[in-house]
Amino acid sequence: DLNLGLGVILNDQHIRLYGIDAWEVTGKDKEKGLAAKKYLNERLAEGKVEIEIRPEWSKNSTGRGKYGRWIGIVYVDGMDINVEMMEKGHAVKYEEGGA
Repeated sequence: DLNLGLGVILNDQHIRLYGIDAWEVTGKDKEKGLAAKKYLNERLAEGKVEIEIRPEWSKNSTGRGKYGRWIGIVYVDGMDINVEMMEKGHAVKYEEGGA
C-alpha cells in the first residue's frame, strides 16, 4: 500500500525499481531471482521505507510503466535500495529507466 499522506492511501500497488533490472524468479536465472527477491524483502523489513516516484521516469509521464506498476526509487532509512541491489549483485543497470 502507498500512503500519500493527508489520509490518502492507494491499496495493493506494485513498484518497478527505477533504473535497474533484476533477475526473474522463473526461468534459467531462477536462483539469482529468488536470491534478489529474498534480499529485497529482508531490506524492506529493516526500517522506514520511502518511495520516490516521478512522472518523467515513465514513457507516458504518468509515473507508471507499461505493466501499470509505479516506477520508483525505494529508500530504507534513507539508503537507496535500487543502487544497493546493483552493488550486492542482485541487479544490473537498466538503461531505459526501468519503464
